[in-house]
Amino acid sequence: MVPFTPDFDEIVAKTLKKWHTPGIAFSVVHNNETWSKQRTAYGLARLPTEPAATSTLYYVCSTTKAILCAAWAIYLASPANIDSDGSRRITWSTPMVDIIRDDFVLQDATTTNAITLEDCVSHRTGMPRHESSYGRPGVETSRDIVRSLRNLPLHNTLRTHFEYCNTMYVAASHALEVVTGSSNAKMFRKYLWDPLEMHETYGGMPENQKSVATGYTFSHVPGEQGEASGELCEASGELCEEPNKDLEGISGAGYVMSTADDYAKWMRCLLQGSGPLSPEMIKELWTPRTIVHDDEEQREHFDGVICYCLGWFKATYRGQEVVWHPGGVAGAGSCVILLPKQKWGVTFFANIMGASALMSSLAFWLIDDLLSTPTDERKSAFLDQQYITALEKERDSLPKQQAKLYPNVPDRRVAPLSLPLESYAGTYQHAGYGSLNFVYKADSEGAYLYAEVSRTFGAEYIFRPVNGEHWLGKRWVSVWPAKGALRARSKIGADGKLKGLEIAMEPEMPDTMMWFARTE
Repeated sequence: MVPFTPDFDEIVAKTLKKWHTPGIAFSVVHNNETWSKQRTAYGLARLPTEPAATSTLYYVCSTTKAILCAAWAIYLASPANIDSDGSRRITWSTPMVDIIRDDFVLQDATTTNAITLEDCVSHRTGMPRHESSYGRPGVETSRDIVRSLRNLPLHNTLRTHFEYCNTMYVAASHALEVVTGSSNAKMFRKYLWDPLEMHETYGGMPENQKSVATGYTFSHVPGEQGEASGELCEASGELCEEPNKDLEGISGAGYVMSTADDYAKWMRCLLQGSGPLSPEMIKELWTPRTIVHDDEEQREHFDGVICYCLGWFKATYRGQEVVWHPGGVAGAGSCVILLPKQKWGVTFFANIMGASALMSSLAFWLIDDLLSTPTDERKSAFLDQQYITALEKERDSLPKQQAKLYPNVPDRRVAPLSLPLESYAGTYQHAGYGSLNFVYKADSEGAYLYAEVSRTFGAEYIFRPVNGEHWLGKRWVSVWPAKGALRARSKIGADGKLKGLEIAMEPEMPDTMMWFARTE
């Protein structure tokens, strides 16, 4: 079956225009078919004229997680591990402290000792994202990021909730480097990429960046100008280039770069159970470990329960077993979706922020073609509207978030700040999140504090005084266009001087205040 029909070409053109997406590359695998008509690209890899191609390099983002887990599966079955004495032999159930004892320390000693390798790669450790805590000076390498976990609060009890956490995948990445004595990039190439002839797949940014797609963000946020029925207005805005980042520090959580051509080989390996991964390994990787609750992973188009395995989500669609993983960084997005019983899979890479959500309707168009889904039962159009609805829901909920954070605040301030607002500008330091440099600004709503942080996932913060030393903040994170609300509280010492700020930095923990000491 040729997946890329004229009808599909037309819907791709409309979707790229609708979401202001420069380019996208696809690869499809079905049984043994790997011929050229199974891979294609649309649009531009780089403005203004460079066309996208299936040989263009893209960030594969969090689809890297499946590669890390596959590499671990191969190591666990290797003579280097199996033939070692019992005290050194590793399994998925081995506690992380037995592998990287000096580095893996959390704020709770019981949890530290209990967390296993399997827990880290199935998102059930109880550690939230803490995305703005890493990718800063001093917390740049995988080991740095792991050692910084001791400075970050846990959210849930171990193995009770699915909670997506990149830093625990970084811990699993660092652990693999420790036991193999080699970098992840070298082990991925040895275990997977060379055997599969994936010669254009890299751990981190390749030396020659000429074939790397340029990433973009559109300056207009969908949902802000009255889009209806999933149709975008002709919004005034522009495509803003995102600088390519070397994501080596996050390693197996999302640093790989590859092409649609190479990912066809990766999908074929997984679907056929051939090459370096045995059928038993693949079965292990696709065995569910954690239930993904509806409020944490809204995927209404799937049937029944959604689970997380080892580097893969798993559910059913129209009665078919589906394993998949999306991914995103600023300026890029990716997704791999496999239907194992059909021996069918699709990968797409695109160079726009949010592409894993924005372009998913195209992947499901291809799936519905495969399954001969009747037109009136197809959900691909629903996925576009779902994204807009999610953004509008978050936008509309911002006032509700604010009311929830400060339910009893009066209509107007009755208690002034202890010091002039400009006195609160300055640098504040937290052991886990590093420094925040607030500057004084003013607009039509009044004076406020503003901070921009450059991290692996950048963020911007605006804080306005509410009453007394209480502040209300708005946060914008680079990989999600909607804003969130958060609380802060300034502390004035007995000497009348500003000592620091308590800020609820982690979105999943709105009542957990973290101390940022004033440093200058």
